[in-house]
Amino acid sequence: MNYLNYAKSLNANNEVLNWISHNLVNYLKENKEDQDEIEHIIDYLINDNAPYKLIKTSYEQAKIKAEKWTKKLQNKGEHIKETKKDTEVVLDFKDGFKIVKLISKNAYDREGFLMRHCVASYYGKDTEIYSLRDKNNMPHCTIEKDNQIKGKGNGDIHPKYIDYVVKFLEHIGMTVGDNEMAHLGYVNIEKLLDDIGNKNEIKKDIFNKKYFPKNKKELLKDNNGNVLNNLNMLDVFPLIEEQQNTIKIAFDIPLLVTASIEYIRKSIKKLTINNKLKSSGDNAQLAGGYNAQLAGGDNAKLAGGDNAKLVVGKGGIAVGDNKSIAKGKIGSCIVLCERDNNYNLVNAKAVIIDGKIIKEDVWYKLEKNQFIETTFNAND
Repeated sequence: MNYLNYAKSLNANNEVLNWISHNLVNYLKENKEDQDEIEHIIDYLINDNAPYKLIKTSYEQAKIKAEKWTKKLQNKGEHIKETKKDTEVVLDFKDGFKIVKLISKNAYDREGFLMRHCVASYYGKDTEIYSLRDKNNMPHCTIEKDNQIKGKGNGDIHPKYIDYVVKFLEHIGMTVGDNEMAHLGYVNIEKLLDDIGNKNEIKKDIFNKKYFPKNKKELLKDNNGNVLNNLNMLDVFPLIEEQQNTIKIAFDIPLLVTASIEYIRKSIKKLTINNKLKSSGDNAQLAGGYNAQLAGGDNAKLAGGDNAKLVVGKGGIAVGDNKSIAKGKIGSCIVLCERDNNYNLVNAKAVIIDGKIIKEDVWYKLEKNQFIETTFNAND
């Protein structure tokens, strides 16, 4: 996301813009990006309570101060009573739920307290804020027109409220970015449109011609009517999902391996068999043939044929066919498989490199469905 543009849209001064250009940029070079957290910090920095000489304020310091600031706003709104004059009904769903536009400072303060975020600071700015309310006038979602969609504490929207919000977006023709749609459980499937063979069947589930519910990925089919499962899917749907403090592999691993290898087969004319090391940077997607040696940076996606050697960075995914080996950084994922003498797939397994059970920067092979440490000399 372009955080400078975000800050400029909120009339940020030069000190805030300089902090984003230097402090934030430097922070993101070494740390994982959390868009919601960063937006929250920028909201704080733009506020009058932001510290003087921001350039000396670190990201972590700004984060702590932003959290204290939000609690202060919430405390101010704790005892506020809202009247009909404080909001304007924009869309009534006739079942007790409605979307209202916030009008008064009372409404902004109350919304910020009940939703545990900093929307109170938006009062008086040149923007429109909406709220999903139930029959008791309690908020469940806060929406900044053409910009943000937030649940409680800037988090995701509860699934039972998503249909209301999507209908509202359609009602006013509102568009927001991928991160905000993610709060509604939607992913951008533009990269998959050429692979999807049942576009007409899933048309009713697609919002704004490109957003699809993350929990319905099994409805996506290829041109042969099979469940869509290839490397391109990993650019859209996460391989690893966190559910109630547990980590879950979100794909059928044997099917993913088979599909990934098929992806390689189709790309083979563009590649060199027995190729030496091919490397690329962060977010790369590389496919190699037999005996390929591939290396990608953080969040890279690699797939290799038989006997491939794969190296992947933090957050990346490496998929290797029969007798392949792989290594990676903590937080990356390795997917390997085994085949019998008739080349039938007999085992396929995925692991997360956690630095404890599966070590960082150590080569692994799959043997009898177990990950075993091995060695490899890149100069061989």
